[in-house]
Amino acid sequence: MLNDNAKVPPMLTIVRNIDVIDGTGSAPLRDRTVVIEDRHIRSVEESRWNGAADLEIDGRGKTLLPGLMDMHIHLNIPASPYEADKYDMKLSNKSSALGALYSIDNARDLIARGVTTVRDVGAHGHGIFALKQLIDQGRTVGPRIYSCGRGINMTGGHGPRLCVAADGADAVRHQTRKQMMAGAEIIKFMASGAAAEAWESPYDVHLTEAEMAAGVQEAHARGATTAAHAVNPQSIINSVNAGIDSIEHGVLADEPALKLMLEREVHLVPTIWTFQMLASQGTVIGMEDWFMKEIAKRVETHLEVVSLAHKMGIQLAVGTDSALPVNVAASVIWEMQWLIHCGLTNLEAIRAATLNGAQLLEIEDKVGTIAPGMLADILVVDGDPSVDIQHLHNVDVVIRAGSILVKKGKIVDPHGRMISDPNNPPDGPYPPQ
Repeated sequence: MLNDNAKVPPMLTIVRNIDVIDGTGSAPLRDRTVVIEDRHIRSVEESRWNGAADLEIDGRGKTLLPGLMDMHIHLNIPASPYEADKYDMKLSNKSSALGALYSIDNARDLIARGVTTVRDVGAHGHGIFALKQLIDQGRTVGPRIYSCGRGINMTGGHGPRLCVAADGADAVRHQTRKQMMAGAEIIKFMASGAAAEAWESPYDVHLTEAEMAAGVQEAHARGATTAAHAVNPQSIINSVNAGIDSIEHGVLADEPALKLMLEREVHLVPTIWTFQMLASQGTVIGMEDWFMKEIAKRVETHLEVVSLAHKMGIQLAVGTDSALPVNVAASVIWEMQWLIHCGLTNLEAIRAATLNGAQLLEIEDKVGTIAPGMLADILVVDGDPSVDIQHLHNVDVVIRAGSILVKKGKIVDPHGRMISDPNNPPDGPYPPQ
């Protein structure tokens, strides 16, 4: 459910003389006027708009496009390997609170980069839902959040720090219900290993098709979407047969697995950047030698898989696997650069970070494109990212659901934020005189 509760005062915003990338993959529209009324885009016009406005933005030399979407991220992590002191990742009151506090800064970093919607696919505790509530109410600044809460793995499976374990279809169904009761709008299943820990291998098959099918059925029956961490072909096949909506990573996918994904219209969120980052910088963040050797075997194969998936017509969505602050918010743009390296055009990469993400979340009728009637999730950058994707780093203005959150690259207070007015204090009660 798309939920933006922060109050936005009635307002008419005009962006003049702006080039528009609409998110569909179509060529940019040159020299347009975009009219934003309250929360929504009112029009995208060729002609000069002569009406009065509450705010005008001069778009000369700039490009307007939909707010970016990161479909695989971890906002709520209680540690940074770049810091001298390592925090215990075992779930506790302290670690859960610390992860929630980290996530506030992570959310600010993302919105400053033009990321207006994220899909959080594994959190350290349920503080992620508190962050979502604060953002929805306008009490803090950040992207719109869709979260699974904690992922679901098998006993001894991948991602124990971000998951709850379940063995058997009934147990998976039970844990799916528990995450949804806590606030989950997506459900994440761990269908394979990944070599993230010494006891697991990327060739391991973890949750079974029957186990995931029970969770997927429960999630879909209540309007939630689903994702599967699946690295090897059999885990991908199991996930797709279980009815999953997206495959995460897919590093070792083969052609039969990809054909099944195409047939069932399952998205691929490849998270290329994080594997490339680990292969090149893993030692900096304390990765052990055995891990570095394992990851080096797979990065080139991964690129070949993504290239083949694109050629086959599988819908790709941008996801960074950023366990912030391990990977900085800019990694969403680096992920797009890796997709371009795998054969996507700049405009296709932008679509992967906008419309494709909205389709994966089943909110494409609300966000993901620039068109009349859509929510005003808007990024304005200096330059033309259809020519050079690096121009996405040049953030000028970010608007989410009509609220201007970034101006000239700096975060501003959102409209409707609940702030006490020192000039109009509440009327008591006061102690007797």
